[in-house]
Amino acid sequence: MQTGAKYLSFHTKLQKNQKYHWLQLKILHRLIPTNIYLKKLKLTDSNLCTFCKLEAETTEHLFVDCPYVKEIWEVVEDMHLDRFDVPIALNKTNILFGKFNTCNTYKVENLLILIIKHYIFTCKFKSKKLNTDTPLNDSM
Repeated sequence: MQTGAKYLSFHTKLQKNQKYHWLQLKILHRLIPTNIYLKKLKLTDSNLCTFCKLEAETTEHLFVDCPYVKEIWEVVEDMHLDRFDVPIALNKTNILFGKFNTCNTYKVENLLILIIKHYIFTCKFKSKKLNTDTPLNDSM
C-alpha cells in the first residue's frame, strides 16, 4: 500500500469523530485556509502566522513550525511521558500525517495529535491565544 493510501485509510477509520476526520482530510489535501491563501483572496491583510506573526503562515508552519505551536507539542510530549511513562516522539511527519506501523498500535497517539491540531485550528479561527499550560483541557 502506498504511503498516501495508508494515511487516508487510517483517517477514514476516525469517522466516528467527524471534526477530527475532516480537519485531517483538509490537511492531507492542502485545503487549510492559511493566511498565505487568505491574503491572495484579499480576505486578510497579512500572510504572517496568526500566532507568532514572524513567518508566512503555511500549513506546516501553522501546525508544526510556529514557536507557539512548538511549545504546545513539547507540553503534549511531556504530559504523555508524565502520565503514561512512555515517550511520544513527535516530528513534522507524525504531526501532519499521523504515526503508522503494520500493527496499527498508534491509535491513541494519533487521536491525541488530531485533538491538538483541532485545538490549533480552532484557536486560529476564533482568534484565541494558544494556551500552552493546558492545551488538552481547552481542546475538548
